[in-house]
Amino acid sequence: MKMMKFVNKIDPVFKKFLSKIDPVFKKFLSKLLFLKTIPFYKLLILVVGCASVGVFLAFNLLTSIPEKPEWKNYLQKADRLYQEGKLKEAKKMYLEFKRMFPSNPRINWVNFQLANILKNSGFIHRATFFYEKAATPDFSYYFEAKYNLAQCYQEAGEPDKALKIATKIIREFPENEKLSGVYLILANSLLEQSKKKEAISIYQKIIKEYPSEHTAGEAYLKMGDIYFEEKRYSEAILFYSSLIKEYPENQLQEKAFFNLARCYLAQNEQDKALSMLFLLSEKFPHSDLFIKGLFLAGKVFLEKEEYEKAREIFERISKIYPEQSPAAVEVKKKLAEVYLAEGNLSRAIAIYEKIIQKYPYHQDGEKIYFTLASVYLTTGEYDKAIQVFQKFIHYFPLSFKLSSAYLNLARAYFNKKLYFKAIEAFNQVMQHSSSREEIDIALSGIAEIYMKVGLWNEAIECLKQKLSLADQEKKETLPIKIKLINCYLKKKDLSSAKELLLPLIKNFPKEKALEFLEIGDLLYSAGEKEIACSIYQKVAKFILPEDKRGLYILFKMADFQKDEGRINSAINIYHRILKLTEKNSLKKLPVREKTLSRLADFYYSTQKYQKACGLYLKVLEEYPESKDLDWYLYQTGNCYRHLESYGKAKKFYLTLKEKFPQSLWTKISEVML
Repeated sequence: MKMMKFVNKIDPVFKKFLSKIDPVFKKFLSKLLFLKTIPFYKLLILVVGCASVGVFLAFNLLTSIPEKPEWKNYLQKADRLYQEGKLKEAKKMYLEFKRMFPSNPRINWVNFQLANILKNSGFIHRATFFYEKAATPDFSYYFEAKYNLAQCYQEAGEPDKALKIATKIIREFPENEKLSGVYLILANSLLEQSKKKEAISIYQKIIKEYPSEHTAGEAYLKMGDIYFEEKRYSEAILFYSSLIKEYPENQLQEKAFFNLARCYLAQNEQDKALSMLFLLSEKFPHSDLFIKGLFLAGKVFLEKEEYEKAREIFERISKIYPEQSPAAVEVKKKLAEVYLAEGNLSRAIAIYEKIIQKYPYHQDGEKIYFTLASVYLTTGEYDKAIQVFQKFIHYFPLSFKLSSAYLNLARAYFNKKLYFKAIEAFNQVMQHSSSREEIDIALSGIAEIYMKVGLWNEAIECLKQKLSLADQEKKETLPIKIKLINCYLKKKDLSSAKELLLPLIKNFPKEKALEFLEIGDLLYSAGEKEIACSIYQKVAKFILPEDKRGLYILFKMADFQKDEGRINSAINIYHRILKLTEKNSLKKLPVREKTLSRLADFYYSTQKYQKACGLYLKVLEEYPESKDLDWYLYQTGNCYRHLESYGKAKKFYLTLKEKFPQSLWTKISEVML
């Protein structure tokens, strides 16, 4: 009843609403008026039932619409990040995907993408792990996974595995469009296994069967590299040139130009090498090889001794590199080498000092320290040379140049007259060096020092060691024996000196004549005048008489003849010397003065006063500043006195007294006056 009242109450309003809506719905809504005739409890049951059916149908409708699974959304987001180049974020999501959905059917794709990310990031070994997991036969990118896996193994230095996989790919995919790349991996792996012949065969196959592929260009380059390493430069040039000609747009051209230059340099065709380097710099100005090419060009100019061009190139490179970069140091070193070659030692020193100051522990410090110290030694800056060589020895105790450093340190000490420190350094040379030549130089240095300070026994011991080494190596022993003879003579050990000397006198070479002349003088001073004279006669065969040394030999021989009582022979030689020295250029030679004096004294002693007087007057005229002037004045006065020309005699005695009042001859002449 209540329901009926409610319906009757709203009926006018409902009818008014119906009059305002679309006629299409009027008919449908009017049918709802039949509810007036239904009892309330039946109407309630009907409403509840309809609501339940509606809820059931709505639930089934909603659940029947397919919802996109969560893993697909996740994978799409990871792929999108990969495509945008956000590899770090993509990698994180792929790894999270593997953790969340380990059994997902797209897991191979995830492994493949992870491998690609690691490969592109340089983690080759880790990439192989994921490629191995991805490369299953049911995977749609099976070929790519296998191909990339082979590449990774090759780059990781595992050619055996790369070779095995590449061979399998070729067998399974004989018609694949990317097969040329697989052949390249195969050839490269064979090359890494030193199977050059097999590798060359594969490279030739690539060039022949895949000429339009980029791999053919790489095959040309590899063939050129093989022949370059084998020093078959003409064949290497052929392949590098073919790459440049056949593939003008291939980026591998830069390597081809660079290696062509190296080939031409190896063949000493420097101009061709330079042309290749200039082409490289023009065509690839932003290439990593551009600077290397310039650097190589600078080295070529340096070797060609075109120092100005070399300097210009190295200065250009130095402006490209930052001041603190290791490459800048390399360029500065080359600049220093240019300055050294030009003889501009101060500029070279300045560069080396700057390098050492900024990079005291540079990887090439060994070479820089050694070179700088050597330049100091050359320029006579011995204190600096000593200081830097000492640092070299301290910093680089295992250097193969250690013995050379000690050798140069000894030379610096020697030039500073620090002889015993020099001996210590020379001894270090013999301790550290395996070079017979360096040991020989060290022994010579020690012997020279001992001879200089008069330690003859020590000098003799060193020279005996040198003689023993020379005998073992069948080297010339004459220079060592000459020094030994000198030492024995200085030590007054005539018997040992003669034992060594006598076999040598008969036949000594022209280039040793002056050294034998010195030995002759020592023997002459030691009273062995006959042996000395025989040496003089042999030396005279090699020296022109008018030569200063030849005149000296004649004078010695004349003295020997005089001492032996062969007066006429001596006089003849003395007159010969005077005749040879009549030229103005020779008149001031000491040997002429001595000869005039000897002859004058001889004639005076034999009472030939007229001849003696003439010679004394001649020597007074030619040598007015002689240290023996007092003797000549005294003897001239004596000659005039014996010739009874007392006035002239008095004149010379007075001149003697005036010029040399303290002379012994002045005091004797006073008696004559």
